[in-house]
Amino acid sequence: MKITMNLNILCLVTVTLMIVSSTNATKQSNGIECDPKTMDETTRWLFFLNDPLRNIPETETERSQFCLEKNQKEHYVKQYAKRCLKAFPYQVTTLLMYGVIRKNKYYCNFNRGKKDIVSMAKCLNAIKPQATQCMNKLIDEAMVTVNAPTKLKIGLICCNYYKFEECVSHEASESTSPDCRENSVVLIDELLEGYTGQMIGHICTQYRRDTDQCQKILRVPKTWTRDITNQTRYKSILPPFIDILESIPARR
Repeated sequence: MKITMNLNILCLVTVTLMIVSSTNATKQSNGIECDPKTMDETTRWLFFLNDPLRNIPETETERSQFCLEKNQKEHYVKQYAKRCLKAFPYQVTTLLMYGVIRKNKYYCNFNRGKKDIVSMAKCLNAIKPQATQCMNKLIDEAMVTVNAPTKLKIGLICCNYYKFEECVSHEASESTSPDCRENSVVLIDELLEGYTGQMIGHICTQYRRDTDQCQKILRVPKTWTRDITNQTRYKSILPPFIDILESIPARR
């Protein structure tokens, strides 16, 4: 009887330890897979405009290295969206990655694309400090928009994104760098449109850049605020976009 009881206790302890171990492993696995910081840094790498550690490739060697590295980065963001996001943010992130992957494939697999990315690289790298300011302004606006009234959130995403594109394009066209020729400016515009066109087109059907909707919504007095510093600012645009989308109540 005593032996049987001891065996039962031993079995119970063993099973309990297995469950705890399994739970901890799951939490650790989920922590790695669903780490917003890693996703943020990876997305910044893909967009590179405000990444201090990298430039857009200016040579064929640099382009080839970029093409080798991008696949893992793209895969990570796709898997993060699949495993960690709610339905609407997942759908939007998938559209974003579709645009990024398609444009990068053009730069890596097609002769014209290979020439295009190298052709615009020196100009984009020349205006990188200004482009970084444009991107950080967009990130700040998106982080503040999380606290905006629900009915304004999508419009603010769209219209501030249009301002970002215009900001980068303006810096390229007004640059005194000899590398920023008219063709380079066109290619930079095509880069931004290629990366984000699918996503913006999906969520911004009521806020087109060629209408007065943005003028109206951007004139609304801001009664919502948020303290943002260089330490608290996201590194890429995707996390604040996700925060905004997740803060919008699901339609019933």
